[in-house]
Amino acid sequence: MSRTKTLSALTLTLGLVAACGSDDASSSSSDGAFVSFAGSACKGGSANGGALTAEEAYAGLQCVRWKTLDGGKLKVDLLNFEGGCGAQWKGQATELDGGLELRLVNPGCMLAACGSCIYDWSFEVRAKGGADLPISIVTDPCPGEQTPDTDSATIPLGATPEGELCRYADHGALGWQAMSLSSCGKAYMPCRVKGGMCDPSGGEPECDTGLTCADGASATEKVCHAPCKVDGDCQPSGTMKCDAGLCRPAKPW
Repeated sequence: MSRTKTLSALTLTLGLVAACGSDDASSSSSDGAFVSFAGSACKGGSANGGALTAEEAYAGLQCVRWKTLDGGKLKVDLLNFEGGCGAQWKGQATELDGGLELRLVNPGCMLAACGSCIYDWSFEVRAKGGADLPISIVTDPCPGEQTPDTDSATIPLGATPEGELCRYADHGALGWQAMSLSSCGKAYMPCRVKGGMCDPSGGEPECDTGLTCADGASATEKVCHAPCKVDGDCQPSGTMKCDAGLCRPAKPW
């Protein structure tokens, strides 16, 4: 993955039914920084009944959200992060080099052969406020057997006690989800591109009415964007901005 992240204070709706295998996440204490962890099941597949845990505007975005709590605690929500389908994720939190490591571990190395999934994860940790907090997000699908993926971000606690940073979610994982939930062509989801995971087999347009297909995180990752004239036309407000007539992430990391 090797990208950087940051999230705001929305309570995630967790405990979805897994699309493939068991994705029941649980907590795993590590050191004094850890308080609690919760996670969603795989957010794709007919077993979900088409329901997503996030608002439609966030469905194709990957975000890090934070909120300071009483008693020196901090809530960090990771929205729409990719991982192997069928994993049983456990959360760990450790103070590390003046920052914080948030680690997602699949200790049983359980992975179903159904592609990539998208998950929501939520940590509550003890952290000192009033200063920027570097965080590392480590996804370890099989300890000792596979190389973990690591992302990094800096939560600007010195500037604001709560907020979020969002970017385009992983395009490949979104493709799996979009096919499962018939959400190709929707806002910030993959365009219906011939030869891609969202192939318009029935001759459907690239995007739903009112949306425009354009580059996402790269020129080869086409995403459906809402048109705009000013930042105020873009939702979520403050998270998206108007860039050359299309709503795009305002603070990608």
